[in-house]
Amino acid sequence: MAIIKPTIGRVVWYWPSHLAHTSQPYAALIAHVHNDTDINVGYFDHLGVAGSEQHVALLHDDDSYGNPGDVVFSPFTGIGSEGFVSVKMGRRFVGSELKPSYYEQACRNLGQAKAEQSWLFA
Repeated sequence: MAIIKPTIGRVVWYWPSHLAHTSQPYAALIAHVHNDTDINVGYFDHLGVAGSEQHVALLHDDDSYGNPGDVVFSPFTGIGSEGFVSVKMGRRFVGSELKPSYYEQACRNLGQAKAEQSWLFA
């Protein structure tokens, strides 16, 4: 499966190291891209306090985070990249997108992923 290239401004899920996956992740913005798996992020915690972290490892196609059948939500779906990978990894996907052309492309991309993982939609 192709790795989605990280881009500045993309929203990603982020667990600060001090939380050690014991709570919900934060939505974070990619602030700098070092390479395909190493980024800097900016985020707001559950109290609204701004934070940042350098050299955060991006995980791709890693089944240790979540389980097949879990729901992934993207509030800014764009063309459906997160949804495509979520479905390919056996997750269900819910997203929202305001721009009609992005929505239409996301539907095509998710349709392709759905065809390859039809057992999720039965």
